Amino acid sequence: MAKLRCRPGDLARVVRSKNPALPGRIVVVDRLRHGDCWEVTVLGQAVFGAAADEDGPIFTNYYLFPDYALEPLRGDGLETEQGEREANHA
Repeated sequence: MAKLRCRPGDLARVVRSKNPALPGRIVVVDRLRHGDCWEVTVLGQAVFGAAADEDGPIFTNYYLFPDYALEPLRGDGLETEQGEREANHA
């Protein structure tokens, strides 16, 4: 399994989406759904989109995103780099 960038509870920025209303939006990463796909809550106003089952349009704050489509927001990034260095020396 590939190393995931996000973790449950993270704030993240949407960096890739087919829906033009979503890139740049901030989300809360709720939980891993399957493989590398996260259930997230979009902060702020709900977003118009298509249902995952293609059953029609929806207006919601709940979406699924693959890990690569999200950029975790954890401060200045030193925490992640330090954790990786510690893991490599363990």
